[in-house]
Parts: sequence; structure tokens; C-alpha cells
Amino acid sequence: MLLAPNEARRMRIGITPKKEGLLSIDGLGFCLCNQVWGFKEFKLPRRRLNDTPTHRKGVFYEPNMDLTIRVTRSMPLLDIEIQKFPTHVIQGQIEKVIIVLRNTGSSALRNVKVKMSDPSFFSFASTPIGDYAVQETNKDPSIAHIPITSLPPNNLIEVPMWLRGNKLGVFSFHFLFYYESEIPDAEMKYRLQRITKQTRVLPSFVASATANLSYSSINAYLLNLEVTNNCENTFRLMQLTSVSPNWAIEPLSQRSNTDGTAISRDETTSLFFRIVPAENKQIIKEQKTQMYHTHNYLISETDNNNIVNPLLPEYDFLLREKSGMESPKKDTQQEVSMLDLMLKWETVVPSDQVVYRGVHNVCNISFMTQTVDKVVSDNVALRFSIESPRKIAHDFSKQSLCVIPVTFHVNNVSATTPLSFYLETLQPHEQVSITSVENATPNFGTQKRSQYFWAETTQHYVSDLRPFGKTSLQTCVVFSRPGVYNLNRYKFSLKDERNKAVTNKREIYSPFQHIIMVEEKNEVLVMGEGGDKITTAQL
Repeated sequence: MLLAPNEARRMRIGITPKKEGLLSIDGLGFCLCNQVWGFKEFKLPRRRLNDTPTHRKGVFYEPNMDLTIRVTRSMPLLDIEIQKFPTHVIQGQIEKVIIVLRNTGSSALRNVKVKMSDPSFFSFASTPIGDYAVQETNKDPSIAHIPITSLPPNNLIEVPMWLRGNKLGVFSFHFLFYYESEIPDAEMKYRLQRITKQTRVLPSFVASATANLSYSSINAYLLNLEVTNNCENTFRLMQLTSVSPNWAIEPLSQRSNTDGTAISRDETTSLFFRIVPAENKQIIKEQKTQMYHTHNYLISETDNNNIVNPLLPEYDFLLREKSGMESPKKDTQQEVSMLDLMLKWETVVPSDQVVYRGVHNVCNISFMTQTVDKVVSDNVALRFSIESPRKIAHDFSKQSLCVIPVTFHVNNVSATTPLSFYLETLQPHEQVSITSVENATPNFGTQKRSQYFWAETTQHYVSDLRPFGKTSLQTCVVFSRPGVYNLNRYKFSLKDERNKAVTNKREIYSPFQHIIMVEEKNEVLVMGEGGDKITTAQL
């Protein structure tokens, strides 16, 4: 090397180890003009030790190992390339990328693991229900195990990975790969390799869901799914899937068609479903919990509309999105009363005329808000309805009292706690309003409310009605004259099974009306015996 006056140059020197062990670089020897030999010792700064009393009494330094190299046997070297990684995706869009693992070292490698900085965006699952080709380790969704038993030198393997735009923004994803040599080495047990990729998530439509009590049937709820498109693209809604441990959905407002439900810019659509207990539905076993999956197709599946794609890990992405949510601690009652929705969609971007598909998740829809700690939960644990004739034609001249059977249908909608309660009928409090004189024919031109009283069994007790259990209680109501009657004089007294004291009973009165019309048979022109029955759903 020739150096001019006042010139400074960098020099790179290669080191070839001859055997295994520790190689310490202490300095550099050199010869000037082939005449004078010299030596430059590398003095590295050392940290003074001050941890123990002995260190503080004397002068001790920690050895600097920056120029000490451990020489081991031949090791593998992993070269990583991620192909087809998109620079931008739509929120909810699912794309497949390929991870190419190439061994450029001199020995075989095995036991490859990868840790992801944001696991909610990525999945290695090969089926929608989590039958992993790549397995998660230690129940940590950010770590995946790629089952490679041996990758020889100068060989490669392609591993598929799925990317889903989980949330809006520009993201840098960091991947840390861990691998080991096929021949165990006590000096160097593993090696690490890092790689970083970037992408941008663009906005799509917004979906929200609300659930309310259904008054048409017992133990059912009304689900309203509202979808609003705030971007330029037109989205087609393809399929809606519900996931719940105890509930399923039935469509109320939407029928499948060839074109599906299209939502253009600045449009909003609402889809209505009924939430019912899951019976005879498709069961997906998820560890110790049975998850019910109900599929509602919003578009007819044809050769051009292939809705079901078993390779898309939609359910795995749902679990990953839920695991990343910060939610308050839920009790058992709330967990079994949760519902998740997966809404499949597709869109065409006008700039490139490419069809993109994805899934929008609506997580943790709760429709039973009370906690299980309150055994008596207002309008939650107990639901009931009354069944009786709506109109009665009775001949009071032949029989002074009209006796009508009444049935109470009671459900325990709690998924975890048995229900014990009393049903007690009460004395009516309505005032009699008669427009005619005593013993005269009643005037039906003026509607009036009359008194009634309960007969036969006036108090029922049900002990430990099982979760989601049903029972029917029979009683009778007696009328002494024609009129319009409101059968709302009864109460439920619910017991706290954790405390047997009677003082812990809680009473529920019905504020709803159950109307029965009793008419004189001789004055009814067109009316048969009995009449149509009506079921009034109450809480």
C-alpha cells in the first residue's frame, strides 16, 4: 500500500481461522518500505467494575471482547427473500406472499422459527379454522414454527404466508428468523436473521352491528348490520359468517342473488338477522370450546362467484384480531353471549381492473350485558311469554263464570347459571266501569275493563331450571262478566342460589299488557267457540 503525504486510507483485512476455539485480535504488525517492522497494539476501552465491595476497594475492569471471535465448525447461513409482498392493500384485503428460505452455508439447517412485530397482519394457517401448516409456539401468536427437519446447503424452500390489512396506516413489519444447525454445536446453538418489509393500508367500508331483544319469540335477538362505503371503490358483499359458542344467525331481510349486495360510494345499507340458539349447526371444535359457524350467502355461488375458498385463513385472522383488542375483563356469562361476524367482500380497483377480495370482521357483539355475578339479572336471566285465547264468547246466562286456561312459557337464557323462581298471581286492581244499571244487559258500545281473578294453582315454584332450559306453567283465569281484561297481575320472585335467605329474593313485575276480550255469546254474530290464540312475548 502506497500512502501519499497527509493521506489516510481504509484497509480491509481478511482472517481465515485454522481451527476451532477463541481467536483474539491483539494488534497489527506492519513493515515500512520493506525495511522497518512495527507493531500497533489495539487498546480497547474497558468498563470499570463497581458491583461488589471488593470491586469498590480495588481497581477492576471488565474484559472487552469486541475483538475476540469464537471459531466453530461449519454452520448454515439462512438467506431470506419475501416475494409478492404488496406495497399497498385495502383494509380487510387478504393477499398471499411467499417466503423463500435459502441455505447458503456449508451445513444443513433445521428448526426454523419466526417472530413477527405485528402478528394480527399475518397468518401461516392453511385452512379457515386453524389447521396450521406452520404451528404457533408457546401460545404466542407472534411466534410461528416452520417445521423444517433438514435444509441442505444450496437448497431452498418456499413457505406461503397470508397478509391481511388489519388497520389503516403505513406499517414497517419486522421479522426475526431463528434457526439451528442440523449438527448440534455447544458453542453456537442457533443463529438469527432479520428482515423488514413495508406496506400501506388503504381505507375500505365501515361495518357496525347492534343487537336488541326480539319480541316475536322467546330467547331470540334482532341483529342489525350497517355497512357504509366511504371510499371510491364499489364493494360487493358476498357472505356473512357468524362465530359464537352458543348462537347462530338467520337472515330476515336479505336473499342471495347473482349480483350480491353492491355498495357504491357514500352509500349505506342495513342487513337484518335473527340471533337464535345454535342447534344442529356446523360445529367447529376449538380446543375445549365448541364454536358454531353459520354461513349466510349474500350472493348465489356460481362458476364465476367462487365464495368458499378453503385456503384463506379467515378464522385465524379473526382470532388474531380479537387477541390484539384491549377489552375489559369478561365473566363467563358475557363470553358465551358474544357473537363475531366475518363479512366477505370483493371490489375492482378502476386503475388496474384487478379483483381484490377480503374479509371485514365485527368482533365482540354483546347482546346480554348483565354479568353472571347477579343471579337475578334484570330482563336477562328470565324471559317468558303468555299463551291464552284472544277472544272468548261465553253464555253467562247459562254459566255465570267463564274459566280460561292460561300458560306461562318460561326460559332461562343464562348459559351458565341455573335459575330458581316463584311465579305468583296477584289480585287485580282495576276498577269496574259499568254503563248500564244493575242486572241490565251490558252495553258493549262503550269499552270497559272489568275485574277477574286467578283460579287453580296461583303460585308455582321452579327449582334449578338448567341453563337455556324451558318450562311451561299452567293456571286459569276466571271472568264474571263480559269486558276487556288485561292479564298483567302476576310477579316473578327470583332466588339467589348462593344465599338461601328468603330476603335475597328479587321480584319482577310485568309492565306489559296481555289483552283478552270476553263477549256475550248470544250477542256475537260470527264467532265460534274459543278463538284464535295469540302469544305475547314479554320480559
